[in-house]
Amino acid sequence: MKLYKLGRYVAACTMLMGASACNTDFTGVNVNPNSPAKVGNNLMLSALTATFSLGVIGSWPSSLSAEWMQQISHNGPRANMRIEDYEIFPSEADRLWNVSYDQIMGNARILNDQATASGDFAYSGIAKVLYAWNLSVVANMWGSAPFSQAWDPTIPHPKYDTQQELYTAVFAILDSGITDLGKQSLHAPGTDDLLYHGNVAKWLKLANVLKAQLNLTVSSASGENKQARAQAALTALRAGFVSNSDDADFQYFDVNGQRNPWYQSMTDPRLQMSAHYVDLLTSTNDPRLAFQASPTIASGGYVGHPNGGGGVDTTTISSVNRIFRAPDAKLTWLSYASAKETEAEATLIVSGAAAADAPYREGIRANMAKLGVSAADQATYLATIPSLSSSSNPLRDIITQKYIINFLNYQPWDDWRRTGYPDLTPVADALLPSIPVRFMTPGGELSTNADAVTASGIDPGITGMLVHVWWDPQ
Repeated sequence: MKLYKLGRYVAACTMLMGASACNTDFTGVNVNPNSPAKVGNNLMLSALTATFSLGVIGSWPSSLSAEWMQQISHNGPRANMRIEDYEIFPSEADRLWNVSYDQIMGNARILNDQATASGDFAYSGIAKVLYAWNLSVVANMWGSAPFSQAWDPTIPHPKYDTQQELYTAVFAILDSGITDLGKQSLHAPGTDDLLYHGNVAKWLKLANVLKAQLNLTVSSASGENKQARAQAALTALRAGFVSNSDDADFQYFDVNGQRNPWYQSMTDPRLQMSAHYVDLLTSTNDPRLAFQASPTIASGGYVGHPNGGGGVDTTTISSVNRIFRAPDAKLTWLSYASAKETEAEATLIVSGAAAADAPYREGIRANMAKLGVSAADQATYLATIPSLSSSSNPLRDIITQKYIINFLNYQPWDDWRRTGYPDLTPVADALLPSIPVRFMTPGGELSTNADAVTASGIDPGITGMLVHVWWDPQ
């Protein structure tokens, strides 16, 4: 398992910090006073947030979700539609695996250690939040993965911890990060914080929204108490976002190396809107369609491409709106609107549909306002949707709205796996008979940590992508 071998571990630490502070205990500190060379907290924070945004939020988790959850479709020859046909190469899985362990979690550990040592708790708090978040993404994508032995340089082939064990660590690290963010910090970030520009209060809100989201993610897992998890989500949300101004929107720029990841992905003009998604919004006269999609060149209307369909003239299919794919567009990590739908779902579990209706509608309104939908069109749409108390399936309604709110975000795939919504038809004649519920095993793991992969019980082949993760109620 090359990512964890001692040579690479030392090389990564030396590159970042000279010979100092290579430590295997996430919460511990091990600084070499004889080595003054190290990268400052400010530079490490900038690199960490930029890499997390591009390499995790803007990478495989969102691109897989967008195609598998049929928000976008590949309008081209069937032979070129690998992702849509549920085919992933092990080498492709390596990209997310390596950036997660090496560049995000590995560097977050280093930043935490040196920030804790210097009393810069704003930095250590952010490092822990990003570490916990990335670990949750790893758990969600693969189920089990190395953790308890992953950072020990004396163990070149670390075992796989179960997804349940990973989530225990996620919540512990996230809570520790929340504690640090509430402490007095000797130094606070400023422009080196590429997300919130030094607003630690917003990082604290973000951490609590993330905590709420993760509590609902595991709420239906074996051995979990759904009511307790929902109540924990509601408790966290009370310290979370209060308006769209709190949204975690990462700003990109039309400069080489700083462009929005969806702009980079959609240089291929054949990635266009899905027929499923366009038809869903058209069927309810949802005004957000005009802000998420662009009119077709041929007709000026909104038309999607069937997932799994053959290639047609691109001028007859709607492209993704520039709001999402412009080179300088923002990339939303988490939003107030999505948090309100999390609140609606948790309230539905704890108090019933009638109580859930207010946050449900507020989430829709907030998302429309952020996109630029007029107040009049917001009111018209909200007047047409039934209250949750009169709905035959309020959970489906909530998750469907969350699916629209989280357009091109990674969250819909997680929500679909645990709830079954939105209702989707698998692509016909694809490589797998149903939509995948797990990511492909990384090729590097197969070549360097094969015994641990085997011991985990995960089929490393493509059929392993049909094996449900622990929190997926199946």
